[in-house]
Amino acid sequence: MDNGRAGNSQSLDDDRLLSTDSGAKLAVMYKPVLALIIKHTQPAYKDMDLKEIEAMIPGDGDVAEVSGTEIAFPKEKKVILDTRFNIKSPDGGSEGLILAIDIQGYHESDRDGVRRMIAYLAKMITSQLRPGDPYGSMRSTSLVWLDMDPRKDNRNSILVSDSAFRKEMGGPKAGLEDSGVVRITYVGLDTGTSGSGSDLVDALNILWNDRMPRAERMRMLGDKYGIKASKILERGMESMGNLSEQFRRRGYDEAKEEYEERIAEMRGDYEERIASAVIALMDAGMALDEALDRLCTDDDRNRISEAVRSMRETL
Repeated sequence: MDNGRAGNSQSLDDDRLLSTDSGAKLAVMYKPVLALIIKHTQPAYKDMDLKEIEAMIPGDGDVAEVSGTEIAFPKEKKVILDTRFNIKSPDGGSEGLILAIDIQGYHESDRDGVRRMIAYLAKMITSQLRPGDPYGSMRSTSLVWLDMDPRKDNRNSILVSDSAFRKEMGGPKAGLEDSGVVRITYVGLDTGTSGSGSDLVDALNILWNDRMPRAERMRMLGDKYGIKASKILERGMESMGNLSEQFRRRGYDEAKEEYEERIAEMRGDYEERIASAVIALMDAGMALDEALDRLCTDDDRNRISEAVRSMRETL
């Protein structure tokens, strides 16, 4: 039973799905893409064929039905999910998985991002239960967080947090083996790269690599991952163009940061060498000011003098 408050189902003809910032949402609504995400992030479906998973996804044709994206309670912060799906259980039952996929197109602090994931998942859980409902009626609930602009350390990565109990001490698990009913999967992408070691990450990197011609991306997704070309996927790709300038700026900022770090490193090496030479001249009987006059420019003099003082203190 899905008791999520508010949020109407969205169809392919909904104008909101064709706006620029909704392109990525449109792509994950395409059942072959959604099936690939489910297979590689939800353990209960990992051994299923992609076509079998597609059959578990409600919706007309190749478009998955999205519902309950807005979750609001009185006097609490409202949550608006990018997408939310009711996926049938692997045995075909209706009481399967509640899955939300959220797509982040900009970098935010790790602290904010992690807490936002937890808040989203918590709302998805509590929205299922009405007064008097037994807790056992809660369905497996999962959030997949697709980060299109992660920090460098998190690119091409998959991180998982779930509710499974781990043994700290004592005897048997006492029936808690099947406790992993909630799950957050973080997927950090790096569009334009390949060979991450994950079919899911590589496929999504191809999907959102707008530096590659759209027809080439369609071909690669079909050949490598069985994701057939379609109008909905093409329209989704067309609507992602606003990300490319952001990624270019990110690349420029990173290159600039690396350049500045390297310059600082080289300057530090230079100052250390000059300071060592000044100390050698002083040890030979030369005054500090004369040694600095011989070896330093006016711009470097104060920094070299400070480096000499620091080095002599540590000798």
